[in-house]
Amino acid sequence: MPVKRDIIYLLTAQNSYPMREWHLENMHKTVVKYVTGLSDNATSFQKRLHKKYSGNLGCVTRSIGFDIKHGVTKEEVITFFESKK
Repeated sequence: MPVKRDIIYLLTAQNSYPMREWHLENMHKTVVKYVTGLSDNATSFQKRLHKKYSGNLGCVTRSIGFDIKHGVTKEEVITFFESKK
């Protein structure tokens, strides 16, 4: 018969990063958006959002760090950067 702590461990170990795929995709989009920048005919609203959220390297690294905390591995980040060289 399983011990109560074993059951609790199984319940907490299951699905520890439920949105891992979303964070991986978000990391890809963030890096691509930073590298490509804005289009020439961007609206003032798009320019303001780009400046506020993804216009500098600090915001991008913070976003990648957040995605790593939520299940994206460092190896996946490194392989993505190597594939985009």
